[in-house]
Amino acid sequence: MIPLTKYSLIKNNYCIGYYGDSNECISQLVWLRPLMEEKYPKIKIYLSFNDSVRYLVEKQDRIILKSEFKNKKKDLAYFYEISKNEKSPILNLMEINKIETNL
Repeated sequence: MIPLTKYSLIKNNYCIGYYGDSNECISQLVWLRPLMEEKYPKIKIYLSFNDSVRYLVEKQDRIILKSEFKNKKKDLAYFYEISKNEKSPILNLMEINKIETNL
């Protein structure tokens, strides 16, 4: 159980993890995050990826590399992991969270 004092500090921290090898999926998640944060302004969205893609996301805020995840997990209220084999994971994420775009 998380004490309420701790939960009150982390309740808005949501993490989406993707540990596959698709750079396209990584880029799409980075693109999608501001749209999600605009729709849900009280939520801080973290993204978690394999260490090997650090070079793709090093200029982004709130990135948790896989090697850091175990230590930082305690600072998250929720973790959603995208399956490596999931078809259209970004579209599914957009649909689940009711995110629309004009693309």
